[in-house]
Amino acid sequence: MIGSAVLRKAGTFAIALAFAVAANLAAAEILDDQQPMYGGVGRLGDPALRTADETFVNAVISTFGGRREGSAAIADDGWVLFRQNDDANAMRRFNQAWLVDPDYYDVYWGFGAILLVRGEIENAIAMLERANAQPDVHAKNRAPLMGDLANLYALKAYRLGLGTADRAAYFERANAMFAAAVTTDPANPQAWLQWIVGLFYQARYGEAWEKVAAARDLGHSVPEQILGALRAKLPEPAR
Repeated sequence: MIGSAVLRKAGTFAIALAFAVAANLAAAEILDDQQPMYGGVGRLGDPALRTADETFVNAVISTFGGRREGSAAIADDGWVLFRQNDDANAMRRFNQAWLVDPDYYDVYWGFGAILLVRGEIENAIAMLERANAQPDVHAKNRAPLMGDLANLYALKAYRLGLGTADRAAYFERANAMFAAAVTTDPANPQAWLQWIVGLFYQARYGEAWEKVAAARDLGHSVPEQILGALRAKLPEPAR
């Protein structure tokens, strides 16, 4: 599931936001804060916007002690809002987090989560690829991030339909990433469950049952919804 990383902590962005809200109004008025990275529009060419951004970033750094610390706190607020189905304000927070630290992987993960909800799978994949390319993804978040990205490739392949030229290649890429994710952190159940669903998309039901068994052997619980869908296609093999 997108955005279900294990190290989320409650955001404390309110102090910095109250301090800098007036300065940040210019950004809200000039650029679309409902697109990742404010729509990719250059921000340095406008003196008023540049000043507003600098004031905002400095306020965040003063409050949280650094760019990464501030960006992480704002992104945490974004995830809270996302889970409350407040995608508009979540996107605003992720954009603000990006403004503070454009190298923070969780920002792009958040962008991808919202884009997926919007049905923009291609753009969501691009954001998660960017997140996964960051060298400092926390060790406990790497496997869930890779699982989310693999899940997007599997979903993309599934939606292409039978006979589409690239369908098999996207499934292959998804399976390779699922394998890497469960190898990176076998104790994390997320990628296992996503891999089972990905194999279901591919009608590889026997292999899906193999992953169910492997996940259970590691102590992971597989939801009945997944098991029921599998049983409807292929009875559970005896062990």
